[in-house]
Amino acid sequence: MFARWSARLRWLRRRFSRSEWGVYLLGLPRIRGAENERGLLLVQIDGLSRTQLERAIADNRLPHLKRLLDREKYRLHTFYSGLPSSTPGVQGELHYGERCAVPAFSFRENQSRRIMRMFEQASASSIESRLASTNTGLLTGGASYCNIYSGGADESRFCAATIGWGNVARATNLPRWLSVLLWHSPSLLRVIELSVIELALALWDFAGGLSSGFHLGKELKFIPSRVAVSIMLRELSVMGASMDLARGLPIVHLNLLGYDEQAHRRGPGSAFAHWSLKGIDSAVRRLWNEAQRSAARDYDVWVFSDHGLQHTIPYPTIAGKTIQQAIAEVFDRGSVETTDPRAGGVQSSRAKWLGHGWWSRLFRRHEDQDDIQPPAVTEVAAMGPVAHVYPAETMNADQLLDTGRRLVGDQHIPMVLIQHHNRVMAITRSGEFDLLEQPGQVLGDRHPFLCDVAVDLDRLVRHPDAGALVLVGWSLEGPPVSFAVENGAHAGPGPEETRAFAILPMDAPLPKGYKGYVRAADLRNAALHLLGRDTPKD
Repeated sequence: MFARWSARLRWLRRRFSRSEWGVYLLGLPRIRGAENERGLLLVQIDGLSRTQLERAIADNRLPHLKRLLDREKYRLHTFYSGLPSSTPGVQGELHYGERCAVPAFSFRENQSRRIMRMFEQASASSIESRLASTNTGLLTGGASYCNIYSGGADESRFCAATIGWGNVARATNLPRWLSVLLWHSPSLLRVIELSVIELALALWDFAGGLSSGFHLGKELKFIPSRVAVSIMLRELSVMGASMDLARGLPIVHLNLLGYDEQAHRRGPGSAFAHWSLKGIDSAVRRLWNEAQRSAARDYDVWVFSDHGLQHTIPYPTIAGKTIQQAIAEVFDRGSVETTDPRAGGVQSSRAKWLGHGWWSRLFRRHEDQDDIQPPAVTEVAAMGPVAHVYPAETMNADQLLDTGRRLVGDQHIPMVLIQHHNRVMAITRSGEFDLLEQPGQVLGDRHPFLCDVAVDLDRLVRHPDAGALVLVGWSLEGPPVSFAVENGAHAGPGPEETRAFAILPMDAPLPKGYKGYVRAADLRNAALHLLGRDTPKD
């Protein structure tokens, strides 16, 4: 009796589900005959370290995640980001199985001499084309939301490599869209309500930012970008992913960006960054419920973060100059080309992923261009706490060592990495060390991922597109530094930026050699196993 009424209640919920009606009104294709097959929903909370996760759970800002751990047979794992500890690097490993797919968020592609910025469509799609030429994307047959790469997904929306709604917007006529908007009016009202609240908070934050010395223009642009990333991208992605679960797509990967956006600006432990977590937790709860209700497939839900953030001090604050000026002094040149050191890292950039045209131009920055410099120019790619220096002239090992010493001693760079006679050397205020032979001297014996970080940092310096000198804002000798103007940053080897989390079902197929933490390759292999695909051998 109870089972019959429970089944009828589930049927009624599906019958009047906005997701089911959205699929019908948009004419989206369904996967038939997969009711008993496994499916996977990956929910990524961008930038949330395990430390900040545990603090937020204790402060009751993540009640649904706490419920998963307390009542739904989920387990909290430490997630090691790999290097660079940034989304393009982690997702390159997760989606395509390649570690250190890029040497930083911004770098020079040495073959074309073009500066790559991984929030730009041209850069992200170019790197993804290379990755896809040798590996099959994890998201093949599925959907990708707010990621750097599509991951091979058939339907990619609001990603750096494929900006906007994708094929759905082009294939669906206006009356159908209006019908969907009408049916989803409660969701739209939620977006409007949350946007008004977020706008009020952004205006308050704007005043605080000005009093703290932030740039007026940057603060003004941060207001609409904050609303776009924290509310609009999140709610549209949840709506789209919910319909994908109703359709029965085998795998859906959705990235929630709001915390990372706030943490870059105000710091990973700031009140504004943690405020965004309540909305993110609500989004996870709604997606989890949609996955449980789906009659199209038997879904698992995995929640994870790709990296954390270090609280950072902007380099100009401690050095009294930009990184561009510092490099110019060391190289005795009047002009050094660089990515804009005032740009604030990735802040405001991801709002462009909502679409092309006037919306994208609203958030365009003056450095967003396909810039190729002549060979006689020394270039610096600096967008965050990892910077790559590409000297105009080839330098031998001893010249690189001498330049690294000057950068650390005279220009207050925390760490410089170079290739020196086939070894990677780390130059810090404490001395010069062989990275692989003396990792504890460089990274600290208590680093939670000491051996893995040393190997990955060595791999980063040897990347084909790495600079001859790699500048790192983290070291044992002082507070973390970012070469962009931001209070929170990631990409380097710091304990906090490399230590994220994964909340997985207790029966998730993790690797046999589990060593207390997982990385993106482990999640990839576990996902392939769950979906019944071949798992590549390491």
